[in-house]
Amino acid sequence: MSKGETLTEVYCLNKDKERTYEIVCRSKMKIDKIWQDVVIYKCLYENPDGDTWVRPVEDFEENFSLSHKHHKQDHKELTLNEYQRRAMTTCMESSHNYTYMFNNLIGEIGEFSSKIAKQIRKREAFVQNNDLVGINSIDKPLIIEIGDVMWQLFGLIDVLGWAAEDIARMNLQKLAKRKSDGVIDGDGDNR
Repeated sequence: MSKGETLTEVYCLNKDKERTYEIVCRSKMKIDKIWQDVVIYKCLYENPDGDTWVRPVEDFEENFSLSHKHHKQDHKELTLNEYQRRAMTTCMESSHNYTYMFNNLIGEIGEFSSKIAKQIRKREAFVQNNDLVGINSIDKPLIIEIGDVMWQLFGLIDVLGWAAEDIARMNLQKLAKRKSDGVIDGDGDNR
């Protein structure tokens, strides 16, 4: 092993434009003309509380790219309609129907709920003041499950012949009207 050069790369990945920033410090050493990771530190800094979490880098690398090129491609803004279109390219013909999409949506929600329930049972998570506490914000199994829920929901929207962005717009308009009318907290569809 030859004496190595060192390189430190720092990335600040904006996960949420208003709240969350990831900070990555990756230290590499050139050994026998090959750059190798020798130390990687990562923390998540969340405003406005100023909370900082340090996690093993493997937890982050499974969910976030550390290369600028890959980061820009994978984290480009994705519209709801684009997600709907791309997600449905993975749908089998036998699944592109109301019965499958609706029933399996309920199943996927159940799987997501079950994973959380098991974490609560194992005392890895708990509910405090109506908030779920202890769930890792990058828990890969939970992210995968909520992704499955999302796929099924968008599949249901698709088989009904609707566009996801139209539904989102209508929902936001309805909620804005309820808020301006002072009836956001109430009962019934027509308020």
